[in-house]
Formats: sequence, structure tokens, C-alpha cells
Amino acid sequence: MSRASRILLFSLLGVGLLLVLVVGAVFYVGLTAAGTTWVLERVRISINAEAGSSVQWREAEGTLLTGLEVRDFVFATTTETGPIEITIPFLSFSWQPLGLLKYAVVIDPVQIEGLNYVAE
Repeated sequence: MSRASRILLFSLLGVGLLLVLVVGAVFYVGLTAAGTTWVLERVRISINAEAGSSVQWREAEGTLLTGLEVRDFVFATTTETGPIEITIPFLSFSWQPLGLLKYAVVIDPVQIEGLNYVAE
């Protein structure tokens, strides 16, 4: 086997291994409760890091790909016109990852019970 053939073989094996790792990570994040919890915590940390914004919830069950139920969701922010607070006692949704192929985030279906919006 020539040197060029070995380089090509190892390059293809490396790309294949990388692809397997990426697909595995996506399935871990989307199909396990632990992966979904990790993503939700990253979202919470990111939003809470913004000045004047916070998000919290009491409980989240399910996964991103099979459906997620969130209880006691609260989002608060401050705008130029004053503070805004949105509370949702029950929120249920499913993320459709194939929408990413069209450069869109698709969340369908969405169920909201008891939406409260307060703005001053």
C-alpha cells in the first residue's frame, strides 16, 4: 500500500469516526433525559447571563426529540418601557430537528396552559 493510499485511508477513518461521535452526541442530547437536562441548563445559564433577563422552571420531564413538559416556567426581562414577566404553569412541546436542514428551528406541537403576561 502506497503512502498516499495510507494517508487517504486514515483520513477517511478519521472523518468517519468524527461523524459517528457527532451523531452519537446529537442522539445523547436529544434522546436522553440527562442530555436534555444538560441542554436546558446551558439555555438557563445563557439567558440568565444577559443583563436584566432570567428564566427558571420547577420541573422539566421528557427529552427534546420525544417531547418535553415544563412546569412553572417563568421568564423575566427588562425592556426600554419597563419590566416584563411571563409565567406558564404548564408548557409542553416537541422539537423537530429536521427543520435545521431548512435553516429553521421547528417546535411543533406546543401546548400552553395558563399563560400570564405582566408588563409595566
